[in-house]
Amino acid sequence: MPISGVQTVTPELARVLKHELAHAFVTQITGGRCPQWLNEGVAQYVEPRSLASHGRRLVATFHSQQQIPYNVLESGFLNLSPAQAMLAYDESLAAVNYISETYGSGDVQRILERVGSGSSLEAALRQTIHAGYGDLEQEVARYLAAKYGN
Repeated sequence: MPISGVQTVTPELARVLKHELAHAFVTQITGGRCPQWLNEGVAQYVEPRSLASHGRRLVATFHSQQQIPYNVLESGFLNLSPAQAMLAYDESLAAVNYISETYGSGDVQRILERVGSGSSLEAALRQTIHAGYGDLEQEVARYLAAKYGN
């Protein structure tokens, strides 16, 4: 990523660089096989981006079962409305936060490595944290409720 002419690294530039480098590393580790939702979740986690301002809304979304299922997000974000895309980014970060805080960031890397070795993301999740998409959604909902309130 060319940055010629940059005299100082502002906090915003540092955030963007971390985000974009995370995408590059995820692509390298997974051989380009990482679904967008996990790739975006990892990139936001590395920035780091906080869910604090969206936490209560996310809790309500999961509680009312209005979240976008992770298996649906595997197809990417391009066909989502702006509001759905915002939700998709928040859900992605919530899942990576949950996995990192519950199992450790090493398990996020193991999931990526398993995807890079040919496993589907759901199989990699099952092998690493013993949860498929349905279980992950329930666990993320509980995590969000505990962190941001019901």
